[in-house]
Amino acid sequence: MVCSLSLFRQNISRSWLRLGIVLLVTMLIGCGYPLPRPTDAPRPPMDAEQQLYLEADRLWRQGVLDQAMTHFSRYLAHYPGGRNAAEALQRLGDIYHRMGERDPARAFYMRVIERFPQTPAADEARLALIDLLIEDGRSEEAMAMADDLLSGASDPEVREALWRRLLELHAAADDSVRVAWYASLLGREGPVEERERWAEQLRQAIARLDIGEIEWLWDRVDDRGARGDMMYRYGVLQTLAENDDVALEVLVAFRRSNPDHPDATDAAALVDTLTQRLSFSPLTLGCLLPLSGSHESFGLRVLQAIEMALNTVREGEARLPIRLVVEDTASSDEGAVKGVRALAKAGVGAIIGPIITAPAAALEAQRLKIPMVAFTQRPEITDVGDYIFRHFITPQNQVKTLVEYFITGLGMRRFAILYPEEAYGRTFMHLFWDEAARQGGALWRWYRTIPTKPTLQPPSAVLWDPTIPCRRIYKPAPGFSCLSSVAIGVCGAGKVVPGTR
Repeated sequence: MVCSLSLFRQNISRSWLRLGIVLLVTMLIGCGYPLPRPTDAPRPPMDAEQQLYLEADRLWRQGVLDQAMTHFSRYLAHYPGGRNAAEALQRLGDIYHRMGERDPARAFYMRVIERFPQTPAADEARLALIDLLIEDGRSEEAMAMADDLLSGASDPEVREALWRRLLELHAAADDSVRVAWYASLLGREGPVEERERWAEQLRQAIARLDIGEIEWLWDRVDDRGARGDMMYRYGVLQTLAENDDVALEVLVAFRRSNPDHPDATDAAALVDTLTQRLSFSPLTLGCLLPLSGSHESFGLRVLQAIEMALNTVREGEARLPIRLVVEDTASSDEGAVKGVRALAKAGVGAIIGPIITAPAAALEAQRLKIPMVAFTQRPEITDVGDYIFRHFITPQNQVKTLVEYFITGLGMRRFAILYPEEAYGRTFMHLFWDEAARQGGALWRWYRTIPTKPTLQPPSAVLWDPTIPCRRIYKPAPGFSCLSSVAIGVCGAGKVVPGTR
């Protein structure tokens, strides 16, 4: 009976204790006192491994490198496969790197990558290896390693670190297009507070790009500001390259899409210049001839021939209302250049002429992008540019056609040359000799004459051999037959002497 009573009292006491606790908690909640959270609970004591690593890391961050090295080494000795073994190896590489001992640093970084390849510590080790290559002056190897890592990098921080290094490497190599590319990536995905910095670096890089580099970058950068910079730069470069049609199209589009761009005013001025340059009348023909000066007589005769040809075109079945604008070169280079400019101002669609001042006129016509057909024998005149043409039979053309006719058409392969001893004669003699040999002919004899009085009658007697049957080109004097398969040139009359090359 006594035991039962004691047990009853104990149960009542426990019930009241539980009730008191519940009431106390309820009062605390009602009064606004927070309940203890799990994170507020006392942390369990650190184990020896964690304590040793954190002490080593603290020394590292304080710059006490010798002691940090000792603690990291002790950690790896006790816990070679511990939770922070990768970080400890990487820190030892960093310590040696800071101390300027690159070979041990490289060895520790390689151990991290080999033992723990998929860890953040391995990523840091790879970046550090790139830095070591840069410090060793092995920039190409550093670029190759960074590009290789970038192709498989999924961590945004690792990608950003690689972009930074690649940007610096390409900047050192003056590779502006790659600098622009990595600056655009950093501006798009890097920290917000650094975006203006990368935008400015991108603008500076674009200002150094050439046409091909802009075309490469255009498909990779979709930033509106960068595209505006590229459009303006592209238009300027096409203007300098005298691709006026392309330049005008790009600059007009640039002004339309970027009205507030800092270069909009300059672009407007270029558009006006290009518009004026490209404005011309296709039925207005410019004529540039020496109508005064030393070659006046030649110029007047050519002008008469041109006017006669124009009358034929104007009065034919397919009548064309061609207007002729004539400028005098005054037989001088200065006059030719002034004439080209005057014709350009008149809006001619093309220029015919000049004669003796063709090189000077050609340079100016090419600069102004006006087609010009020059009356000159100079074969190199067309090398000035795509707008320059030549309308004249050159000595080379004449000799080639003549030799080809003799060999192919008449079956002649042995030749004699009779030429006047002057610049014109020597030129044709050398050309004939070379062309005959090139086409399989052979030179029989050659003679030169000392010109006295110009004539069309060749002193051909020296070339005739009365013992050989004749295939005549020129009728020989009585009693002579011609040298077999011989071509006789027209030259001035005078004393005939053996020729030399």
